Amino acid sequence: MAFRYCSEDSIIRIFLTCAFLMLIFSSAVGARQVNGHRNFQSHPVQSESFVSAEPVKVSSANSTPTLYDVLEDCEPQKAADKCSYVRSVTECLEDNQLVSYLEILYCHNESLYFKAVAVVLWTVGLFYTLGQVADHFLCPALQFISNRLKMPSDIAGITLLAFANGAPDVFTEIAAITSGRKVDMGLAVSVTLGSGLCICEMIFALIVLIRPVELQSSMRAAYLRDTTTYMLTCVMVMVFVYDELFTLADALLMICSYVAYIVYACATCSPRLPDSTMASPAGELKAPQPEAGVGSPLTSPVAVSECVSLRGMAWWEWLLAPMTLPIKLLLNVTMPVVKPGAMSERHATAMCIAAPLFSIGVLGFSPWEMGIYPFALMWLGISGVLMFVLQAAVKHVNEQPLRENWLFAVIAFFQCILWMNLLADELVAFFHAVGHAFGISQELLGGTVLAWGECTADLVASLAIARSGRANMALSACFGCPILNLLGGMGAGLLYQIIATGPVQAKVSKGIYILGACSVLLLLYQMLAVPYLHRWNLSRSLAFLLLFLYVVSQVAFVTVESLPSGGHAGFPL
Repeated sequence: MAFRYCSEDSIIRIFLTCAFLMLIFSSAVGARQVNGHRNFQSHPVQSESFVSAEPVKVSSANSTPTLYDVLEDCEPQKAADKCSYVRSVTECLEDNQLVSYLEILYCHNESLYFKAVAVVLWTVGLFYTLGQVADHFLCPALQFISNRLKMPSDIAGITLLAFANGAPDVFTEIAAITSGRKVDMGLAVSVTLGSGLCICEMIFALIVLIRPVELQSSMRAAYLRDTTTYMLTCVMVMVFVYDELFTLADALLMICSYVAYIVYACATCSPRLPDSTMASPAGELKAPQPEAGVGSPLTSPVAVSECVSLRGMAWWEWLLAPMTLPIKLLLNVTMPVVKPGAMSERHATAMCIAAPLFSIGVLGFSPWEMGIYPFALMWLGISGVLMFVLQAAVKHVNEQPLRENWLFAVIAFFQCILWMNLLADELVAFFHAVGHAFGISQELLGGTVLAWGECTADLVASLAIARSGRANMALSACFGCPILNLLGGMGAGLLYQIIATGPVQAKVSKGIYILGACSVLLLLYQMLAVPYLHRWNLSRSLAFLLLFLYVVSQVAFVTVESLPSGGHAGFPL
């Protein structure tokens, strides 16, 4: 099949870049499974269809539970000694990430109001850090990579941005399904469908609210392609769920469908328009903008301290400086900034020391599990190689600007994925702890609160990309990311598990069918109403309508899911 409009060199670079990043993540996940390290995400689960008479408990140090494992339910509101309960039950411990939320609620004597204020401030800090990562690091890196590859906005959205948003979830699904334990496919499907519905409806609407656009001819075919593909994906998955069994043919069909989708998108991509002719909000034309970091010297003497300068700050920024400056400093020493004049030799030296330590820590390696000397050897070895390469890049950037800027962009892209995964994991853990405290059922929790937590990184990154003038890229990612999660992540995990142990059963509640039906109907509306009713004009009125329909779908899901068995709602104390 000929790839018209897209040059052969661009296509090769796209696939090489994606393959390189996939190799890094798959190697990290594989190492963590072998060594019993914690996974990217840890969600406690329960399945009415799979739980046997004896609850499954995991006690071995090398048998760390993964996403969607069938474990004993966490119901602290029923225990007499709630503190001891949340400290001993395996599934309650799965809510612990950086903070042990259930222990804060049940094991500390501070007043409930003090705990609430502390948790709210912590949550605001997580969202603030997510915004900083997306605005100042991910956006410049994505813009540079897409500019150098000459990728159209829709292709960049369904590949680069979708991979940045969905990579942690994809590898979590693969690691969970291939872990060899019983998997709660009801929770897996509810979280994946719920987060997909949230992304393609709520986040899509929020992007349109801040950047109303009129889709030009080059984006119209891409919009129909993406909405149709995700709608058919939802139909296909719900058919498999209705059969209550995932077979080898099903898994192969899911993976082949995703490959065909990407190949078709690249084969039919429109030639990239110059910046001066790209559609901007309200259909106006956007002035040309220089490519981030291209041909610009990075050798100006900018130190790390100057990246977090107090100059030009408003009064409210001065008040928040004691909390925000440490966050900015930590981000700057763990990621390169793909902006002219943003890197210096001192900055690169600090990053070479801090970035590897952060990366290997987030990937699950620790001196307590590996040993002090192997951990130090890994850290110092990576730091040494990175220091040599980056110092050469900063020093000789004027001689080879393209290659060295590629280096900064790829490192920043990879580090942004790790940061956003870490922060999103913490938010998901917080939401899950709240669900356990109130006794909410797992599938209901998966389709609502957990799905919202999974979408936080997508929300922040997509809005940041839209604000930077790349609304088309952000809109395409609203469909590309759910397609990647459903077809790529779930399909790859199921393929491995089916080859190893045979077909995977999938018995789900009635609410999951409502969630799937709402997804299909809303996508069908977007596919038909935008061209025929709204005349390709993505206006704020459409955004408000989509938000309303999303709320209606969530109410329908919660109502149906609560009818048969429901959660044991109640005040957590």
